[in-house]
Amino acid sequence: MIRFENVQKQFGRAKVLQGVTFAVKAGEFLVILGPSGAGKSTLLRCANGLVPPSDGTVYVNGMQVTRHNLHTLRKDIGFIFQHYNIVGNLNVMNNVLIGTLGRKSYWNFSFRREDRQAAEQAIAQVGLADKAFVRADKLSGGQKQRVGIARALVQEPKVILADEPVSNLDPVIGLEILSLLQTINETMGTTIICNLHHVEYARRFGHRIIGISGGRTVFDGKPAELDEKQLAAIYAAPKPCGEAEGSSNTAANG
Repeated sequence: MIRFENVQKQFGRAKVLQGVTFAVKAGEFLVILGPSGAGKSTLLRCANGLVPPSDGTVYVNGMQVTRHNLHTLRKDIGFIFQHYNIVGNLNVMNNVLIGTLGRKSYWNFSFRREDRQAAEQAIAQVGLADKAFVRADKLSGGQKQRVGIARALVQEPKVILADEPVSNLDPVIGLEILSLLQTINETMGTTIICNLHHVEYARRFGHRIIGISGGRTVFDGKPAELDEKQLAAIYAAPKPCGEAEGSSNTAANG
């Protein structure tokens, strides 16, 4: 499904990713665990071409990301952002319809009846049927993230990349969002790659956990294998100099 081979990324003097290598199987719920600034966000952005690696290779469905048309590549990849990235003055329906543009040609910006039906279905799937025509800036944080998930679902993706999807939410709402992603994974077979820094969330939802620290992979195993020694390795190393994780508007976020 997705394969990282010796992926490295440097922004100026900051070495954000340093030789990351692992593969993700189709249908997996993979959690990338690590502290703020570890390189998690940059890694996901390398997977869908938002950030090209400085060295190494990323493959998605056998296609090398840097050598293929990104519009074509991204048709099968949904992305969920930490800060939602939805348009506040548009209603929920129109925000979700934006997700259908990824499967259209560059010059086709019209929405068909089938697009609206798919958007309605995605909105209902995330539990927002009664909010379909409410402006997005009137929603709570958890509801906004549900809009982001619906926007990804309407693409009919084979994989969803979720970048710290619950870091701005309270624990109860965060669990609801992760449970929703888990349901999507189990019922639709969608591969989920989810960045988290909350250890218990990682243990509860991940089929497998990749531990990232200082831009390097320091753990790759099942949740039951994640012990105190492994956690110390993940959280002990200093983050790369100059990196700021979590900002969706910063190229060098981790």
